[in-house]
Parts: sequence; structure tokens; C-alpha cells
Amino acid sequence: MRRMNTSMKLRSSVIAVASCLLFAGSVLAQKQQPPVPGTPRPFSLPEVQRYSLPNGTDVRLVQYGNIPKVSVRLSLQTGNIDETPNEVWLADLVGDLMKQGTSTRSAQDVALTAARMGGSLNIGVGVNQVTIGGDVLSEFGDDMIALIGDVSTNPAFPSTELPRLKNDMLRRLSIAKSQPQQLAVEKFRQVIYPGHGYGRIFPTEAAVNSYTIEQVRDFYTRNFGAARSTIYVVGRFDESAVRAAIAS
Repeated sequence: MRRMNTSMKLRSSVIAVASCLLFAGSVLAQKQQPPVPGTPRPFSLPEVQRYSLPNGTDVRLVQYGNIPKVSVRLSLQTGNIDETPNEVWLADLVGDLMKQGTSTRSAQDVALTAARMGGSLNIGVGVNQVTIGGDVLSEFGDDMIALIGDVSTNPAFPSTELPRLKNDMLRRLSIAKSQPQQLAVEKFRQVIYPGHGYGRIFPTEAAVNSYTIEQVRDFYTRNFGAARSTIYVVGRFDESAVRAAIAS
């Protein structure tokens, strides 16, 4: 008799738990109404002043923010896309050599000049675009423009730096080729863009070793120019001083 009562109690408990679970599941299954959204905050894009220089360079000026800093960039529509099948990563080598100084400034002078403005000068080489610029204190916006102009139009391309930079490039190549994901990207691009610049991801070691300073200069001459350039100045800056620096 006791066993029967215990069995009945256990069965009742199981049924009660199951009922609770079914009820809870049905409640959770009901679609909950999302909270009522708040009133959107007012937002407006800053005004963009657009104009072009006589040499074909486009200019974009944007006064923005309250922090006394300004971002200055020169964007050139060139990069790895303009390399021939025998010039893979040559654009990267051009960018590396442009960091090594100009006809009037050494690499150290360039770095110190940017540092005195509260920033640094960077050169980035991509598939379709090369950017030269940096962020500095607002009072030095026109000086940064002058520095970018010097680096972009008067690169020294010192041949003495070529061996070191090619060795650095070979190290980067070795690391990239040791990563499965990079190899997968290379194969994917080759399939999607056969015979096209987008499909050429890595050079051979022989190609890198063969690059000469003459090839670097030739690539620069062929692909860097005012007609492919846009200057962006964004932040807080003296507009009259910036316009004068861009025009000079």
C-alpha cells in the first residue's frame, strides 16, 4: 500500500513538473513586443567644401568637431592595381621608399617635422589607393599640407635603402605564405580574377630580388600625379591658411 502511494505521488510530481514546463514553453513561445523606440536625436552631416586646382587635384574641406586637431590626407588613385604581372608589390616598395625622405629632407627630418606638429606622417599602399597624411594639431594644418606636398612630389628614392627594404618585404612575404588563410585568399582571388591585378596577391622571391631603383622611379612617374589626387582636410583648421597652403 505504501509502495502504491509512493508511486502515485511520484507520478503526480512528474505530471506537475511537465505541466509547468509546457506552460513556461508556451509563454516563452509567445512573441514579445519590442520596446518603443525613443525619439531620434537630431543629426546633420557637416558641410563639405569642394573645389579643384588648375592641375586637376580635387580638394575636400570639412570643418568638424571641437577638438583642436585636423586630419590631412592626400589620396591617389593608384596602387597594386597598376602593377604588371612582373611587378607585384612594386607599389608597396614605392611607398616604403617614399618614407625615406625627399630631395630636401631626410627620413629623420620628415619624422621630426611631423612630430613637432603633434602627429606623424604615414604612407599606406592599397589595391586601388595610396594615401599620404596624418593627424596634427589644428594650428599646423597648413604645415602638414606642405610636408605632404614635399613627400609626394619630391621623393628622394635613395638606392642605399633598397636592399634593406627588399629584405623586409621578403620577410613579410615569408610570413604571409606560411598562413593558410592567406594562401586560401590567394587561390580564391586567382580563381575569381584570372589574369587580372586583383588576382595577383603575392610576388615571387625572385621578383622582389630583381626590383631596381629605376623600376621604382618608373612606377612613380607613370602612376603618381595631380590628376589622380584628392586632398582631404577634416577637423578644426584655419581655412584661409589651409587654402593658401594647398594652392602653393
